[in-house]
Amino acid sequence: MKCEVCRSFYHFNFGNYYCGVIIPGLPYYVPPSELTECPTFNLTYAKQLMEESGFYNITVNFPIVIFSGDLTDFTGAQMWSQLLNEMDPNIHATPIYMPGSTMMSYWVPGLNGQPIFTGGWIADFPLASDFTNAMYLQGGFFPAGAGWNVSYFENLSKYFASKGNMTLANIFANESKEYNELNTLIEEANNAALSGNNNLAAVYYKEAEQIAVNLYLYVYTYQENMYWIIKPYMIPYKNQISYQENPMIGGGGDSLFYWWFKG
Repeated sequence: MKCEVCRSFYHFNFGNYYCGVIIPGLPYYVPPSELTECPTFNLTYAKQLMEESGFYNITVNFPIVIFSGDLTDFTGAQMWSQLLNEMDPNIHATPIYMPGSTMMSYWVPGLNGQPIFTGGWIADFPLASDFTNAMYLQGGFFPAGAGWNVSYFENLSKYFASKGNMTLANIFANESKEYNELNTLIEEANNAALSGNNNLAAVYYKEAEQIAVNLYLYVYTYQENMYWIIKPYMIPYKNQISYQENPMIGGGGDSLFYWWFKG
């Protein structure tokens, strides 16, 4: 169900389309309208690109690993796998459940056998760097677990060059160069933000987001909106609901009981 339909039927916006990892509400957020090549749904174009890549009509089987009990993402993965198969009948992607502890035990640099997997990020502090560092930066939480580094892309380039596929060799050589540039931009953006040069930080973060989108490191879905159900007799401290929301506490369960009164 599209977000517009959800809003009209449930009178609540369950999520927003996004592109990049700096989420709305954070400093230096870049809306999708200011980025190019954000993913769109177009099976005809997807098939065209697959044919041009040289990988069309090659049988592949791989799992899409989902946290056990995460019915929403599992259903989404089922829909995605069906569309992949529609684009190319030789692609067989199978969503599977896996306990979170087991899944994360595989997040070892260079040894993670999961081709596509879900993950969650709970911010430690409300800054752009808490997202870019964890999700983009070499050695960050997700890049390390996925085995992304400049050498990884370089080695892929050398591998395909040894097989005589210079098209893919050049693609991965360029990705190695871009990923290195992405890391440099993030470091420069972080330094500019810490020094108070907000204009320069905004420029660097935007450039970093654009390169990351071009590299297709993630599959963008939507940014979920959380909500509370509050009984009418519950009153926030000084009648200001904002007092109970502490941005330094990550996740959705951050309602602080001592900011609420029964009155």
